[in-house]
Amino acid sequence: MLLLLACAAPEALTLAASTDPDPAQTGVVLVQLEADWASGEAVTEGLTVVAWMPAHGHGATAEPRLSNLGDGAWEVTVEFAMAGLWELQVQADTDDRYGEGAVDVEVE
Repeated sequence: MLLLLACAAPEALTLAASTDPDPAQTGVVLVQLEADWASGEAVTEGLTVVAWMPAHGHGATAEPRLSNLGDGAWEVTVEFAMAGLWELQVQADTDDRYGEGAVDVEVE
């Protein structure tokens, strides 16, 4: 028996981010993240974030911690070990939807 699974392409997430401190510094940084589905609806559950440093090909030493503030607002605590360009890779995965997006954070 052959079983075929159809995989839909992920939805593009609309993301906006700000940092505290601003500009971001090495160490612990709070990122205020707004996440919406492509349709404009707020992402209210199922969010994960990975901090990735593309130039060096590695992630953060600690997994980012997320707090759901409601209505698509999230607080992400990230520990940046070094200065440079970091990418926050964001995924939203619920029972009936899956989306991806990314935001860049320049760490000084």
